[in-house]
Amino acid sequence: MFDNAFKFCQNKDNNIMYSDRGTAQDICIDEYMNAPWSVELIIKIFLSFGFVFIVPLSLYLIETRRKNR
Repeated sequence: MFDNAFKFCQNKDNNIMYSDRGTAQDICIDEYMNAPWSVELIIKIFLSFGFVFIVPLSLYLIETRRKNR
C-alpha cells in the first residue's frame, strides 16, 4: 500500500518542508493512506447502527405477524 501511495504522490515536491507535518510528499502520503480508513470507519458505524435497529425491528415484526395469524 505504501508503494501505491508513493507512486500517487511522486509529483509532490519533497523539498517543501512544513514545520509541523513534514514535507509536502509526506502529507500527500499520509492523506492517501488515511482516506480509505476513514471511509471504512463510516461504513462500519452505519452498519452497526443498522444492525442495532433493524434486527430488533425485524424480530418484532416477525413475532407480531405470527400472533396475528
